[in-house]
Amino acid sequence: MRLIDAMTHLRDARVVEQAPALLARAARAGVEALVEAGIDPARDAELRLPAAAGVALTVRYAVGLHPMHIDVAHHAAQIAALRAALRRGDDDVVAVGEIGLDRRAGAPPLALQRALLHEQLALCAEHELPPIIHCVQAIGPLLEVLRAAPPLRRGGVVHGLCASRASLDALVAHNLSFSVGGMATLARAKRCQLVAREAPAERLLLESDCPDHPPRGFDQPLSEPAALRVTAAAVAALRDTSAEAIATLTADNARRLFGL
Repeated sequence: MRLIDAMTHLRDARVVEQAPALLARAARAGVEALVEAGIDPARDAELRLPAAAGVALTVRYAVGLHPMHIDVAHHAAQIAALRAALRRGDDDVVAVGEIGLDRRAGAPPLALQRALLHEQLALCAEHELPPIIHCVQAIGPLLEVLRAAPPLRRGGVVHGLCASRASLDALVAHNLSFSVGGMATLARAKRCQLVAREAPAERLLLESDCPDHPPRGFDQPLSEPAALRVTAAAVAALRDTSAEAIATLTADNARRLFGL
C-alpha cells in the first residue's frame, strides 16, 4: 500500500522529539510523502523536521497562520513573516496552511480571522499555491470569504471537514478537495463520515493530522502518519471499495494537488 499524508504537525511539542522514529514508522507503513503544515510563520516558517537516516519518505511543507494561533496584538508581524517565507520561494514549500476559521470558545475575533484568511488566500493566488484550510463551526463565513477572495486556480484542500452534503457541494464549487482523517473512523462523527463517503473521488485525500485525532483501532494514543493505513481501511468501508484502492486514489490526488 502506497500512501500520502496530506497534513501533519510533526513539529508539535508533543511529538517533535520522536519525529525521526515516526517518519521511519510511516515509511514502513507505506507512506511515501507527507505535507507538514505550519501554524505560525513567525515561529515555524524556517523550521524543518530533523532528518531520519535511511528513511525514503518525501517531506514537504506548508506555511501559514492557523486561526487559533493568531496573535491579536502582533498579527501584522505574523503575516509579514509569511510573506517573507513565500517570497523566499523554498522548493520544499508546496502549500499555504494551515489557515482558516474557527468559532470555538477562546478563538480570536471572527472578523480578524476572516480578514487574515482573505489575505492568505490572496497570497495563494499570488504564489500559485493551494491552501490547506481549517474550518470549525464556520462553513457559512468560510464560503463568504471564498466568494470574495481570488479564485483557487491551483485548487486547495479543507482538512478534517465535518459538513452537510450541501456544504460539501458548495466547497467543491470553489475548487476545493477534502483530506479525511481519524474523525471519519468514529461512528458518532456522522458528518465527517459523510464527507469521507460522498466527496468526489478526484477530490479525496487522507491525512493523519498528527498528533491529533488518532483513528479508531490505531494502537497508539496520538495520531501519526503510520495511522493512514487504518484510516484508509475505514474510508474504504464507507465507500464500498478496498483500502488499496483508496490509498492509490488519494495518493494520486495529493501528488496532483501539491505537485509532489
